Amino acid sequence: MPALLDTLHNDHKNYAVLLNLLDAEANKLEQGEEADFVRMYDIANYMVNYPDAYHHPHEELIFDVLGALEPECSADIRELNKEHKQLAATGLALKDAVNGVINGAIIPLDRILDNARAYIELLWKHMNMEEGNIFPKAISTLEDTEWQMINDKISQVEDPLFGDVVQTQFEKLYEGIIRSSDRSAAGSP
Repeated sequence: MPALLDTLHNDHKNYAVLLNLLDAEANKLEQGEEADFVRMYDIANYMVNYPDAYHHPHEELIFDVLGALEPECSADIRELNKEHKQLAATGLALKDAVNGVINGAIIPLDRILDNARAYIELLWKHMNMEEGNIFPKAISTLEDTEWQMINDKISQVEDPLFGDVVQTQFEKLYEGIIRSSDRSAAGSP
């Protein structure tokens, strides 16, 4: 697998962890329990600041080259590009709503729940299309010269949550991921 696709695939695995955490908080809201709004904010903040700014543009470089070489992928690529914009808007709406609750604004919990559910559903659908359709097609279609051309356009940015150094603003979220992982490994809910 080309190094870029390996990175994007690993990013998707990391996003799956975050989607599961966000889903757990949404479930709490749905059941009338107290959700961890700071965790929800941190997840949304990360998603609008790293994937939307770096991960998705890297995918779009692949989409551009693949779409030019494989016209039958054009409809899927148009849909994925549209979803990138939807994910950015939905993620920002979730981040802003949760930030409002944290800062004392009266925000209907249904709005937060709807935003969270919409974001979770769309990102799962989106990643499944990429992993199931577009990435395999890119592997079978793109040659080394195309991969090199794509790599030459990529800005290398360290992931602020899952990279070698966790940025201060994401430390609490990272600790929550580790605790959640430890509980899962021990068989606890």
